[in-house]
Amino acid sequence: MSDNGRIQCAGLVLAGGGAVRLGGVDKAQIQIGDQTLLLRAIGILGQFAEAIAISGGPDPTGSEMHGHPVLKDVSPGGGPLGGIAAGLSWAAEEGFEWLAVMPVDAPFLDEVPYLRLIEKASESPLLIAETSRPQWLASLWATRLATDAGQAAAGEDKSIAHFAKVIGATKIAMPELAPMFDNINTPEDLAKARARAVQNSNQEPRSDNV
Repeated sequence: MSDNGRIQCAGLVLAGGGAVRLGGVDKAQIQIGDQTLLLRAIGILGQFAEAIAISGGPDPTGSEMHGHPVLKDVSPGGGPLGGIAAGLSWAAEEGFEWLAVMPVDAPFLDEVPYLRLIEKASESPLLIAETSRPQWLASLWATRLATDAGQAAAGEDKSIAHFAKVIGATKIAMPELAPMFDNINTPEDLAKARARAVQNSNQEPRSDNV
């Protein structure tokens, strides 16, 4: 536990997807507002995670980005679960009992859902944010699940939904936060996200001397 009574956890940015519907671009390097999706995700996780790694997919191009380790999936072809399993192993080696997982392509997701998951950490080894549906990639994992997650990523059903059901995950309802889970999968999604970011920026309060 940290001095403020919260659990100490590491963070993982899931940035290894193929982005097929976006023409194969690297989602992590997409610019929304004044920063890339990757830098934004790192900034959000950095508000409560004491160490951060990046899930780079089955064949990452480098071992480090922005000072953070880039991890190779433990089971290439295992989808997000393969990346999470690599993150769990890394976090365990770093001495953490918990890992907060964040998708890189959710430009409006902030720390609030994660703080709610952290508050409920004693209830389950895997906690999932839930709006009108489970937000599988916005989740908090006990690092002791590393081996089980790796085996599941190499198995027949590689979905997080199946793994969560098998181990008895807990879903934490937060329907009022649904808009912040909007993600980017298509060019239309990207255009809407950029327009929303501009609108949000224009709505920010201005100081008297601006």
